[in-house]
Amino acid sequence: MRNGYCAIGIILFVISKYTFLPDINGGTCTKLYNILDESQKKIYLNIFREKRRIYYISIVIGILLSFFYYNHYKNKNVEFLICRAFILYTIIHTSIYFFIPKSPSITHSLTTKKQLNAWQDIRYDMKNRFMFSFIIGMLASHIIISSISPHHHLLDPLRYLLKNLKDKVPNP
Repeated sequence: MRNGYCAIGIILFVISKYTFLPDINGGTCTKLYNILDESQKKIYLNIFREKRRIYYISIVIGILLSFFYYNHYKNKNVEFLICRAFILYTIIHTSIYFFIPKSPSITHSLTTKKQLNAWQDIRYDMKNRFMFSFIIGMLASHIIISSISPHHHLLDPLRYLLKNLKDKVPNP
């Protein structure tokens, strides 16, 4: 499938934008914040600010490196260059965010069952946001690629990944 780069790029981009950070003013975060004592609130806000800072740094680095990649190859007739740049951006952004060391989780500071349950609600919400964004990313890639290629099928990005993976794995 020739449009695989675009589908993968769109899916990864949508997932990374929707799932990285919870809305601190949203329902589940507010629920946890409201049951923390003052010292826990300070720790919670420090962790949130630290992760938000790392998130923004990873975005800037991802944009800069994918921009350099795009400019390097733009005159070399590389197929689906903008889609490849999206993939590169998402991989860089995600990798930086996950691999930069961060403070210990707020769970180390939680002391009551109610607080732990509220934290689990946030984790559950994040998992649901990830799944929702994956589905939206798949649908968006299908719509965009269908407009480019009328013979496109919804599962083509998955088939493309599996075919390339199969081609890369040596037979025993």
